[in-house]
Amino acid sequence: MVHKSDYAYAVTSVRVKENQLLSGADFSHLADAATNEEQLEYLIAKGWHKTSPSEGTSVFLRNELLDTWDFLTEIAPDISLLHSLILRKDYHNLKAGLKSSLSGVAIDKYFLLPCTVSTPLIKDAISRHNFSVLPPFLADISSEAYEILTRTGDGQLADIIIDRAALEHILSEAKRTGSAFLINIQELFVAAADIKTAFRASRMNKPREFFDRAVASCETLDRNALIAAAVSGEDELLTYLQKTDYADGADLLRQSPALFEKWCDDRAVEIALDAKYVTLGPEPLIAYYLAREAEIKNVRILFSAVANGIHYDTVRTRLRRLYA
Repeated sequence: MVHKSDYAYAVTSVRVKENQLLSGADFSHLADAATNEEQLEYLIAKGWHKTSPSEGTSVFLRNELLDTWDFLTEIAPDISLLHSLILRKDYHNLKAGLKSSLSGVAIDKYFLLPCTVSTPLIKDAISRHNFSVLPPFLADISSEAYEILTRTGDGQLADIIIDRAALEHILSEAKRTGSAFLINIQELFVAAADIKTAFRASRMNKPREFFDRAVASCETLDRNALIAAAVSGEDELLTYLQKTDYADGADLLRQSPALFEKWCDDRAVEIALDAKYVTLGPEPLIAYYLAREAEIKNVRILFSAVANGIHYDTVRTRLRRLYA
């Protein structure tokens, strides 16, 4: 059994790494760059993952996040306590792999890293239609989704079944750790995903059956009330959300789903900031991973802005809050 005292070295290592997180001045410098190449040179000089010209910015950012996970795996007494942070990528890889296999595309073309399940294992299971080799949490849902895709061709139904399983697994995995800090973060993630699904489906006038299949269970939303409101229409949904912990986000959702997503990401960082006062335990490791995710999202936004000639002032409001 791992005790908080076992995290002494890991927390010290993370505190050193936190000093290397990008500052507001760094983001301003990246925004002022003339090309993506200049941005890459700046980030590499700041200690980011070295890259080759052929990799491109997407691979560069993927490798940077993977390096972060590898670092945490190396120092964490029990990396499984952090697995809920990346479980969604296992489910994404399953979805992407199934659809690619039926579309004549390389099964692993759209896989994401880091993840908990070996990508070669997922690729092999899909290519041989032998889902029993996968971990139990993916095996059953893989068979169900594959049957839906091959029997009905309903990609959306396969997606929502996999997505809901992912959300409920993420929250249950966080609860398994017993960390209130991690549970709060994943509760926010699951609730936000439910809200986004309900909002999109409400706008599309989806039937009640769709919501029953797609919306996951969490503590901070009344699932039945959320579904009933969404079925009644967008205005009813937003009215319900005004009575929840997500009222501020609901105001932004009315303006733009992108603004709501940013609000959720910023709120996660606000929760993560509490880890700055934790001296022992997994919380600083969890917070550091979230900080790196937010940082990499910001860099991705600035890569896109420079590549497309978009002025910094236009994208400034999309940048995530810094863990500082």
